[in-house]
Amino acid sequence: YPDTGTVGIPLKKVCDSLLAFPGCETVTAADIDEFIGRDGPGIVFLPGDTEQRPEGEDVAVVLRELVRRPGGAPVRIGIVARRDELKVMARLGVVMLPALVLVRDGAVQEIVARMREWPVYQQVFGRLLGTDRAAAQA
Repeated sequence: YPDTGTVGIPLKKVCDSLLAFPGCETVTAADIDEFIGRDGPGIVFLPGDTEQRPEGEDVAVVLRELVRRPGGAPVRIGIVARRDELKVMARLGVVMLPALVLVRDGAVQEIVARMREWPVYQQVFGRLLGTDRAAAQA
């Protein structure tokens, strides 16, 4: 996870493991529109400063688990570089961190801010993929 600033070691480890997935990359304010504009589903992850908002580490783990689930459709992940979070927040309409911004075919579909219960993530991920993953049990 580049340009971590005050990001804690656990978040860096989780982001590093996410970056090992095919389709996961670091995005910046300069290339966020290109990332969003690609075909298919994607998730923009804005972890925030985990010293101020420690739940960013938890959301990173949830995101990792969502993309690792067996039988899941491929989904692009863009982890926003720390130095660009404010610009990307303004561009995408995010007001609270950490946040997952679900995008598809050039448009923001949904924003999930802060840490939520697992069923919430299953539901929004299912909507993004157009599947009924919400029925799947953790």
